[in-house]
Amino acid sequence: MTVNDLEQFIGAVLTMSIMKLPQTCMYWSERFRISQVADTMTRDRWEEIKQSLHFNDNQEAPDLNNAERDRLYKVRPLLDHVVSKCREIPKSQKLCVDEHLVPFKGRSSLKQYLPNKPKKWGYKLFLLCDECGIMYNFEVYTGKIFPQPGFPDIGASGNIVLRMASVVPRGLDYILYFDNWFCSVDLQVVLKKAGISSVGTVREARLKGCKLTSDKELKKKGRGSHVEMETTFEGVSLRAVKWFDNRPVTLLSTFASASPENTVKRFDKKTRTSVSITRPSIIGVYNECMGGVDLMDMLVALYSINLRSKKWYRRLFFHLLDVVIVNCWLLYRRDATAAKVPRNQQMTLLLFKAEIACVLKQQGKVATPSRRRPLAPSKIENELQAKKRRGPAALVPCKEIRLDTIDHLPMFSPKKGRCKYPNCTGITRVMCRKCNVHLCFTPEKECIYKFHTTP
Repeated sequence: MTVNDLEQFIGAVLTMSIMKLPQTCMYWSERFRISQVADTMTRDRWEEIKQSLHFNDNQEAPDLNNAERDRLYKVRPLLDHVVSKCREIPKSQKLCVDEHLVPFKGRSSLKQYLPNKPKKWGYKLFLLCDECGIMYNFEVYTGKIFPQPGFPDIGASGNIVLRMASVVPRGLDYILYFDNWFCSVDLQVVLKKAGISSVGTVREARLKGCKLTSDKELKKKGRGSHVEMETTFEGVSLRAVKWFDNRPVTLLSTFASASPENTVKRFDKKTRTSVSITRPSIIGVYNECMGGVDLMDMLVALYSINLRSKKWYRRLFFHLLDVVIVNCWLLYRRDATAAKVPRNQQMTLLLFKAEIACVLKQQGKVATPSRRRPLAPSKIENELQAKKRRGPAALVPCKEIRLDTIDHLPMFSPKKGRCKYPNCTGITRVMCRKCNVHLCFTPEKECIYKFHTTP
């Protein structure tokens, strides 16, 4: 297997995530054939590469009876490479830590059950993202969470935040957001001493003797009521705010507080009207950024790779492809917005992923000759009728493929077509074998040469 083969395989996989069919073999079938996949490589070759996917040397795999073995050994080089690249991305000031699930229902000791997720079975990851969803660090949960070197052991959930925050610059006003599974007094104190502010929802049992107003008393005061308490622990100022909306919620922070209060609209079931209630400032601060990981989840799910596999590491590999492409698209949008490119002129995630798939399949590659069976006599008439109906214009390949100078050979087409070179209105039978578009090729017009050499 060569690098070109692997790139074409990944390009085909990305195309499958956009053009979904129930079974993989259907992409090569006569009735449901998808040329963007079937013309890239044969089904047998695709399956062969899939079965050959390995990311580490099995000869040096640790003993399965060793309790201290690396349970992610089979994908360790891949994980380390992706993590190192994510850590190099310039970071936003506001960052959040949360869980992320890789759906998987096969046999694996790493599989977790998360009842609050739409897909409840799979691998659990911890992600560090900003409010736009860009991922800067991640870690696969393997059942053991060790403390971050140089920091105290504050429990499994707190250790995860410290490990994720190891890539955050110190003393530069960065802010971390997390939910009540992670949040504790010890965690926020350690982060503040390291120069990182934080805010998160918190379980009242973790507030170490801080007795807030009970839920019943807040409910009697009505929606919008709140109570705030401030203390200093190990030299760090902490504020706890409990607010009652439909139900009580408690937040803890080293920088945010209840003031200044603002008003928000809520629907009142009794009067069936919209009412205004007061909301502490800390609630708005928390809601501003906490959804970064959820946004990443949503974008990955839009065009996810849903190829079934019995091998747990393949599922993780396919999911990392999705996450990396979403991350690249979010970075592209950030740079395009900074360059003042209008939003309606920026590529959508669908088009961005399709362009990557197209380049991987064709740039620098020799066109794969078609291996389709000849049409049966009874079906030739159907093809002739289809040719009579005028179809959409042929798609022009992207710049990277058009200018790669590989395998752009002229061939004759039985059907004439309009030349695709700009400002040429000629009609020709000559086509580029790789780009699959009509181009003039006469002594007077050398559009096929100009098309493949003009940037």
